[in-house]
This record gives sequence, structure tokens and C-alpha cells, in this order.
Amino acid sequence: MDKKIINIDIGKKTIISNKNDIPIYDMYYVTVTYDNKETKTIKAFTYPDTINGTTNHEAINGFFQRLPNLMKEQGREDYIFLGRLELAGSTYIADRFYRLPSGEIAQAKFDIDYLKIKDVIEPGKHYAISDIHGYYGSYLDALHMLTPQDTLFILGDVIDRGNNGIAILQDIISRKKTSQNPKIIFLLGNHEWQMLQCLDLISKYQLSSTEISTYCEAGKWIINIKDDENDINTIQKSNSYYDKWQIYEKEKAIQGYKQKKSDALSQLTSPKNLTDNEIALLSAWLWANDGYLTYNQFILLTEQEKQDLYQFLMNSLLLAKIQINDKKFCLIHATPPNSQEYIDLIEEKNELGIIYSAVANYEPLIKMCIDTRKTDNYDAFQLWKNSGYTMIIGHTPSKRVYCGKSKYKFHMH
Repeated sequence: MDKKIINIDIGKKTIISNKNDIPIYDMYYVTVTYDNKETKTIKAFTYPDTINGTTNHEAINGFFQRLPNLMKEQGREDYIFLGRLELAGSTYIADRFYRLPSGEIAQAKFDIDYLKIKDVIEPGKHYAISDIHGYYGSYLDALHMLTPQDTLFILGDVIDRGNNGIAILQDIISRKKTSQNPKIIFLLGNHEWQMLQCLDLISKYQLSSTEISTYCEAGKWIINIKDDENDINTIQKSNSYYDKWQIYEKEKAIQGYKQKKSDALSQLTSPKNLTDNEIALLSAWLWANDGYLTYNQFILLTEQEKQDLYQFLMNSLLLAKIQINDKKFCLIHATPPNSQEYIDLIEEKNELGIIYSAVANYEPLIKMCIDTRKTDNYDAFQLWKNSGYTMIIGHTPSKRVYCGKSKYKFHMH
């Protein structure tokens, strides 16, 4: 049984002009409602000023009742060119094949123009992904799903764990330089932050590949020492026999880790003056987070490519904010800064967000933005929510995080 049209709503006219601001078409969003409550929105284009104050609106409404059938005849999905509408008795007919002053047929000219008009009237959608971790094929699959009008926010961690993190970064850099579409806006993640810090250390101490490997081995034991010391501090207040036994076992393990750290460092012929924290950082990135996969690709780049990639990361965003229609969004790798100051900053300056290089020396802010994973840190999220923002975050592999006693829910990627 054919569905019947029960209502036609003709929206406000939009004037489509050429680069010289000369109107070339009028466009109307026509919403068709059927008796089964289904609705369909059609973009109807006419010659400029075809529908005006002298138009017989009862007749034009009757004409638009026939619009779905006209589209079906022409094989159109969601738009149609009506050309010049001419009153014939009690209804209108669409003249689409009149000849323009240039000699072109109106319908043929519109079919060419529509390819350009579409980019203007369909500005594209916004998407966000995070933690690609070197999977270049998956990255390309995501891009191929987008249109040239779309914008893709990548919320950090494109490197490590997979083999092709450098290739992803270079593709993003290339697209930015050549203004390729879809547009990509990249935010720094904790893995990129570790990479920047470690590249600085390697450059500062002029570390060879052998030295890097040795320090990473020593760093494993430093990390274990720090972890066990933190555990001891946590359970020290307990008086239970079991907890005291745990402390004894951990202290015993720490002595073994210290000896293994010493054994590793003894392999260096000319030790550098790295601190334990610096050694642990190298090991955390290159060993624990599989950063060696990224570093092995990085050292194969030319010096110019290395410099371009380093500067790109330095000038990447820690936090981005956008407004789509009347909705505001904050995009970040981990947790937004728990301070009204930063909300005021990006709103007063009308900036896209916070750039890493501008706050590179303020480690607490950076750690909050890209490395904090505490699910009970809902105050920061609530602060931004109270300012009208919806949060889009990555980093934590969970469908949602419940904060407090399920009072707040924050959806994640």
C-alpha cells in the first residue's frame, strides 16, 4: 500500500550565489510527512526569485505535493532542480530545460554546479577517534569512510604498540601542509608526550643505540623498585600479620631489583649522568609501551623529516574545543584541567584549544590532560559540564566510566 503525503513544510529560502555574490539558485528544505509518520527532507532548487510575493501559495503547495514523484522519475535521492516554475491553470509546472544566456541548458548547468554547491550546503560532520597505536591500515580505513567535507579529531596515541605510528604522523603532517581533505586535527597523547621527552633525553646525553638499550634494561628495575616502594607506603599503616609479611617480601624484592639495576649499568663503558627518573622514562616508553617500534622507524627518517615531526608534536593541541550549532564540545586525550581559568582562557580568546608548546613546562597540567586515568576524578568533568561542554575523551579503554556512586557518566572512545 502506497504511503500518502499528509503534510508539506517549505522551509525558509537560502540564496546560493557565485563567487561574485550574484544569486544563481534559490534553495528550499522541503519536509514531507507521510501518513505512516515517516518524514523525508528534500533540497529543492529553483531559478532565483522564482517563488516570491506574487506566487500563488496554494498552487505551489499543490505542486510540492508532487515532488516525491518528480524525484522518483528523475532518479534523485534527496535533491531536485525545478528550474523556473510557471503557473498553468491551478498548479505549477517546472521548466528545467530553458536555455541560459550562455547557451547552456539549465538542467545540465545545474548538474555541474551541484557538485560545488554540495560542499557549501553540506559542510560535513565531525568525528573523533583515539589510540590508533601504529595501525596504519585501520587509520586509512577510517579516512576512507569520511567525505571531503568532514573533520576528524585524533585524540592522541597514534604511535607505539603497532609498527607504523611514524607513517600515520607523517600522513597527518602531509595532509596539513597540502590542505588535503578530510581535515584532520591532532591532539597529543601520553605516548607522544613520552616520545618528545625521550627524544630530548637522547639528544641531551647523545646516547648511542647500545647505551639506550642498556639504560632501558636498568630502567625496568627502577620501575619495579618505584612500584614496590609505592605499595609499601600504601600498606605501611596496617598492623595485620599478612601486610607486614607483604612489606618484608617487597623490601626483599627491592634489594634484588637494585642489584639488577647495578649489574645493567655496569655494562656501560662511559656512563652518562642520567637520573633514575630519566632512566625510568626511557624504559617506560621504549620497553613498557613498545616505543622501540616507533623509535626504530624515527631514526630512519631524514634530519628534515625528524625536525618536522618533532615540531609538529610540539605544536599539537593538548585540548580542543568546538561548537556545532548550539552545542559545545571539549576533546582531550584523558582528563580536562580542573580549573575555570582554562575554560575562560579558550572562550575569551576564542581559540581552538591549548597548544602543548605553550604549557610544555607545566607538567601537572600535561599529566592531567593526557595521562590521568582516575575514574573518581569527576570534579574536572563536572566543571566543564557546568560550563556547557560535552566531553569527548580517549585513553581509557572503556565504554563508559562511572564516577562516584554512578552519579555522573562520561562516555569514552
